Amino acid sequence: MVDLIHSMPIPASILNSDGTIQSLNTAAEIFHKLDAKKVIGKNCHSISHPQHLTEEECPLCQAIQTQTNVKHLALYCEVRNITLEYTLQFIAMESKRCIVHFCIDMTTSAAPKKDTNFLPERIKLALKSFKAGMYEWNMLDNSAYVSNE
Repeated sequence: MVDLIHSMPIPASILNSDGTIQSLNTAAEIFHKLDAKKVIGKNCHSISHPQHLTEEECPLCQAIQTQTNVKHLALYCEVRNITLEYTLQFIAMESKRCIVHFCIDMTTSAAPKKDTNFLPERIKLALKSFKAGMYEWNMLDNSAYVSNE
């Protein structure tokens, strides 16, 4: 599994079940401008998660704590002014539980830049990460949407 991660062209890492970094591939070293040897054993939040969020606010850190897989979670990174898409997958490796952590820069992704179906989901994720609510009123049919927040 480690060899597979290291051969991938996208930033990927293997985390221990507590979120500490076990291994980074070359793409992650280049993308995050890090030396893998210097970050092994450090918490992944301080290395690759949005720095404007505390660990308590970070949906990735919450997923690690609750051991929940995450697929295609888009979060804005203020420091780098980019949107990153994260995927966390819990796996068993050498008889212990680990996490495969992927991070893709959405601004250089081959995905279409204006995916109107994806925009509402990104807005919901952004609002959730800031613990903000929203409402929407449809004047055509006089219906309304109000988020739980």
